[in-house]
Amino acid sequence: MSRAPQVRLPAADRTLRAIADALITLAHPRLAVTFRRRMGYWPRPALPERLHEKFLWRKLFDRDPRHVELSDKLLAKLHVRKRWPDIRVPAVYWQGADPAEVPEAILAGDCAIKANHGSGMNLFVRAGAVDRARLTVLARRWLRRVYGRRHREWAYRKIPARLFAEQLLVKDGALVSPDYKLYVTGGECVYGFVKFNRHDATVHEAVLDRDGRPHPVLTDSGMTGRAVDRPAHWDRLVEAAEAMGADLDCVRVDLYEIGGEVWFSEFTFYSQAGYCWIDDRELLSQLNRKWDISRSWFLSTPQTGIKGAYARLLRSWLDMSAQTPVGAAPASGAFLPRKNG
Repeated sequence: MSRAPQVRLPAADRTLRAIADALITLAHPRLAVTFRRRMGYWPRPALPERLHEKFLWRKLFDRDPRHVELSDKLLAKLHVRKRWPDIRVPAVYWQGADPAEVPEAILAGDCAIKANHGSGMNLFVRAGAVDRARLTVLARRWLRRVYGRRHREWAYRKIPARLFAEQLLVKDGALVSPDYKLYVTGGECVYGFVKFNRHDATVHEAVLDRDGRPHPVLTDSGMTGRAVDRPAHWDRLVEAAEAMGADLDCVRVDLYEIGGEVWFSEFTFYSQAGYCWIDDRELLSQLNRKWDISRSWFLSTPQTGIKGAYARLLRSWLDMSAQTPVGAAPASGAFLPRKNG
C-alpha cells in the first residue's frame, strides 16, 4: 500500500508534528481507530496531506458556521432560493417538531417526509400510501437522534432537529433518477458520483469526471460503476455545482435534473462521514491537490490561544508544501491507499 509523500519539514517541525498527531490521536482514539479500519492507514491530521486526512481535519478543527447552515436541509433551501433563483428547489409543504401534526391532506398525496439534521432520515409517500403509526415512530426516532455524533460530523450536531414534508420529485412516473453528487473544491468540479434508480432493486452507479467522461471503477458502496453516456445536461449541472461551491474550500453538491431544469437536493461537507472513496487514484488525487485547506474557516479566521499557535504552525507547514519543487516531494496525497472493506 503506497504512502503519500511527506512534506519536507525541518527536524524541529517534524517533532512538533509528531507531538500534535499523538495528542490528536490520544484525544480522539475511537476516531483514529475507525479511520484506520476504513482507510487502511493511521491518519496524521496535524498536517493533513491525504484527502481523507483533510476530511478528518475538517471534523476536528473547522467550525465554519456556513457548514451548519448549509447542512440544515431547511436552511439550505432558503440559501439556494436567495442566491440562485434559476435553480429549482423542492417546495416545503409543512415543517414542525411533532409528526402527529403533519396535515392529513399532505399525506393523502405525494410527498417526502424528512428530518433536516442528517442523512438517511426520510420516508417517501406515493398517492397517500403511508402507515401513519409507522411514520410517527420513525419520525420521533429521527428527532431523538444526535446525527453526526458517531463520526464527529460537527456541523450536523449543531442543527436543531425538525421534521418537514416536501414536494416529491418525480421523473417519467417514478421517483427522480439519477442523483448527481458533484465534488467541488475552490469552485471547480473534479468529478461526479451518479446513482441511478436508488429507490429500487435495479440501482447502479457511475463516476464521471468534470468533462463527463465515465470512469467505471469500484465505489465505496462496493459496486463497480458503469460506463454511461455523457448526460446531455452535464454542463448545466457542473455549472450550477461550481457556482454553489465557489465560496467554499470543498463541498459535495447534490443535484437532480428534470425536464432540462436543475433541481437542488443538498450540500454535504462530510461525504460518507469523511470516507467517500472511488478506486480511481487520479480523480481522488485531483480532488486532494485542489482542496486548499488554507481557504477553510479555521485558517482564514483569527484563532486564539493553543488553536492560534497551531493555526500559525499549520500555515507555515502548508507554505513549505506549496514551495516544494516538483519532483522533490510530490504534491500531498499524490498516491492514495486502496480502501479496505
